[in-house]
Amino acid sequence: MRALICSALMALITTTAGAAEPNQYLCLVESSGGLHYDAQVQSWRQQAFGTDRKYILRRINDTDRKGEYSIVFEQRPKANWAFFKFGESFPTATCHDGVPEFLASRFACEANIHDAAFDKDSLRFEMVSHGAYISQGYWEQVRRKEPDRFKRLLSQNHTVDPSHPDDLFFEIGKCSPF
Repeated sequence: MRALICSALMALITTTAGAAEPNQYLCLVESSGGLHYDAQVQSWRQQAFGTDRKYILRRINDTDRKGEYSIVFEQRPKANWAFFKFGESFPTATCHDGVPEFLASRFACEANIHDAAFDKDSLRFEMVSHGAYISQGYWEQVRRKEPDRFKRLLSQNHTVDPSHPDDLFFEIGKCSPF
């Protein structure tokens, strides 16, 4: 009888502890920097970026898995969390919290738009945007060698203008249960 009561108490404690874990976090950028392409001088320059960007890190639900961006989640069946830019529905990065025990507080994330990392003990996160420099070089080559193809792709929004590439940035900040 005593073993049964102890088992019931342990189950209750485990259930209560599990229920106390948040299902979403509000993540605020505290510091950000990177590179911006200056079209006027045709060069990349260091730049500090604002800290007004926010993200929601939340558990993925059935609506996400069956919704407009279901293909993202189909390609990442282990994902059970995702970062979203605040107010947007496309996942910036998908994550899972089933990592080895020695890194149990870390989420393993895969980029959809940006690379991300999160530690649920310290509540710190990192968001990294890279690739624009490489893409800029590629699309500049296409523009020079195949101008008609480039114009067609640009008109169909299948490329970016290499004279106005995305910024490269690194953001750090903290999250809080939301």
